Amino acid sequence: MDHDIEFNCKVYENGRVVAGPETLRLLASLSERQISKKTGVHRNTIRLMRHGKGVKRSTYEKVVNFLREQLSTATQKA
Repeated sequence: MDHDIEFNCKVYENGRVVAGPETLRLLASLSERQISKKTGVHRNTIRLMRHGKGVKRSTYEKVVNFLREQLSTATQKA
């Protein structure tokens, strides 16, 4: 099975990025500590992302890359 997940986001004028619903769903399936350990992003920042607050684009990219890795390893195991 091939699952292509699009990580949509909203970009605001101040440069902040807010995660889309699909990204938020995937974030909810993982623990803050696990995400923090693998990405180097502080847990408070991950919590902000999960609650629909804006984060820097570079931070968003780190988390999205981690989520892509998680999805690819999950599909390889299946």
